Amino acid sequence: MVSTSMISPVPAEKRARRLCLAALFVLLPLTFAVESHGSIATLLQSRELVAEDVPAGKAAPYAGGEWRLDTFKVVTGGDPRLVMPQDRALVVARLRVEVLQDVAELWQICRFSLVDAEGRRWLPLFLTLPGDIERLIEPDGHSAPSCGSVALSKPSPGSQVTIEEKFLVPRAALATMTPVVSTAGARPHYLRFKPSTSAL
Repeated sequence: MVSTSMISPVPAEKRARRLCLAALFVLLPLTFAVESHGSIATLLQSRELVAEDVPAGKAAPYAGGEWRLDTFKVVTGGDPRLVMPQDRALVVARLRVEVLQDVAELWQICRFSLVDAEGRRWLPLFLTLPGDIERLIEPDGHSAPSCGSVALSKPSPGSQVTIEEKFLVPRAALATMTPVVSTAGARPHYLRFKPSTSAL
């Protein structure tokens, strides 16, 4: 009669099982760390987590350039050609940047937005204004390229560039609204500007 009882493993088999279990405890976390590294880097490049506050009229180094908020113009009306909801305002925000190094990689996915004290964010408008309206609201009568357009132009070191975006925002939020800018090559760091407001 053949015995159905389990055969006890020999010492060598026990040792091999223990080594396999120990290897699992080492290899699983290591595999997770290697696989997640790319995801963590991508997450950090997409989030603005570390702010650098820039006083009004001052410039700050960021992503290979010296960045300054040049214009923060609030347009609430004042001309019959400017028609918008009574509780809304148009903001024209301009940055001037002195390019200090090659920024082709650093400035990818440039993001320029407005954020209020409650953390609400407004993204730029994607529109082309009629010429007479543009001349009325633009600081010098002409619009400037957007953040993304300037990044794609790959400005050379030593040059100066102007970046402009327009936003339609609630008037009630204007008092605490700040322009923020970031790029994929410098995030999670970003610049937060204190505006000096002009109004129309």
